[in-house]
Amino acid sequence: MGVIATDKLNAMTTDTEEKPTRKKPPRKKPPQPQVPYKKLKQTQKARISRWMFEAVCKYYKEHQQMPPEELLEPMCRELYPKMHGTAPKASFEDLLAVFRKKQAHFAERIEKNGLP
Repeated sequence: MGVIATDKLNAMTTDTEEKPTRKKPPRKKPPQPQVPYKKLKQTQKARISRWMFEAVCKYYKEHQQMPPEELLEPMCRELYPKMHGTAPKASFEDLLAVFRKKQAHFAERIEKNGLP
């Protein structure tokens, strides 16, 4: 097996020689199409809404008031990796719009039922 034939037709490599391997470039995943929040599954929306409410409750416990409008985007950015794990096709802008829209409902819910 370790013998190399000299004629061109029977030329084979030995066990110690390695064939040159060609490295393939890593495949890039094509970007996933964006899906609006309304098209997400109900379980995904429920999880995302719960995380948003928990973030607002955490802020409310610390500051005794609802978060101001300018803090909603940083709060949503902090939650985005978790939300993206649940709904990878949802865009940040769409989730931020939903977060802003739900603030009035969250305030009403905290007033009515108190903090969880």
